[in-house]
Amino acid sequence: MPFWFLGCCSSAQQSPSDGGGDPGPSSGSYSAFNTGVSVVDGLDQAWTLDHSDAAVVPPAKLLFWQTPFAGSKWIAMNNDMTSDENTLHSYSTTLSVSSTDGLSIRASVLADNTISDILVNGVSTGLNGSDFVTPATFELPVELFTEGSNTVEFVVSDIGGWTGFCCKWL
Repeated sequence: MPFWFLGCCSSAQQSPSDGGGDPGPSSGSYSAFNTGVSVVDGLDQAWTLDHSDAAVVPPAKLLFWQTPFAGSKWIAMNNDMTSDENTLHSYSTTLSVSSTDGLSIRASVLADNTISDILVNGVSTGLNGSDFVTPATFELPVELFTEGSNTVEFVVSDIGGWTGFCCKWL
């Protein structure tokens, strides 16, 4: 079970588009941790990699990867980023959704080598792209989310023997 500390989460809130009126209780809101911010002993407590611990990559190791987004850090299988070549890796986290009314969930990501798919609650979104130099921003299909806990899984294709992932929720 992930540890939730709302003070360090990135969250989004949506309100009615009419410009006035009461947005209602928690209208269209969610909370989620960016990569590398909920860290204990070098391991990210809010993210897993292939259903195991994900290590935060020390900044000195990021020789060829894009600088992480503000408020996030790169995570990997271990702090030297090594991996078997030509494999798929699953970087997963949990989003807590308080209301799906007017919900919009977006994330900017970087991945080594590329995002092959994004799954929400086990369902493929068909979204793909990004790499370790050029970030991509994805809007996740709101119809795949439910109120409460939701699992988002970024499937990363690794080609060259290193893998890593960086995510900032918008």
